[in-house]
Amino acid sequence: MKRNTLFFILLAVIWTVQACNTNKSSKDHSGIDDHAHSDASAIDDDISDFIMKAASGGMMEVQLGEMAKLNSRSEGVKNFGIMMVKDHSKANTELQKLASEKNIILPAVPNEDHQKHINELTPLRGAEFDEKYMALMLHDHKEDIDLFEKAAENSDPDVSAFASATLPVLKKHWEAARKIEMNLTM
Repeated sequence: MKRNTLFFILLAVIWTVQACNTNKSSKDHSGIDDHAHSDASAIDDDISDFIMKAASGGMMEVQLGEMAKLNSRSEGVKNFGIMMVKDHSKANTELQKLASEKNIILPAVPNEDHQKHINELTPLRGAEFDEKYMALMLHDHKEDIDLFEKAAENSDPDVSAFASATLPVLKKHWEAARKIEMNLTM
């Protein structure tokens, strides 16, 4: 009897150790390799990160465009602001649709960095506003182009399509900002 009890205890220990090793294996219960799963999560994180950055930047562009219409001295800067509101509002609507399809909830306000730019430009008027706004637009659109070029290469076809379709508009904005900034310094 003692032997049978010892046998069952030993058998229970073996099953427990085997069960622990099975849980630590590189495959989860669905048979998906954990490494592949973490790659998928990384792709999802990349998508989410891109969408959140694009949403925040788009909100900032619209808010600053509205400010440019009111606070600028230059007709060129005012017209640039009008273009920012129109183009980025359209992109924001398309991005909202994409985010919804990916089950990503967009922020209601720009992130801290984008809000900082809004706060810096809010009290400015006239030539001072024009100079700082256009310098920001050059820098910001260069960063946006880099972000969207990377996203255009994403393996997710929806993200890639959105980024690819938006890139020409961002490049047009950068070029317009460059020309306006050059005219302001003359």
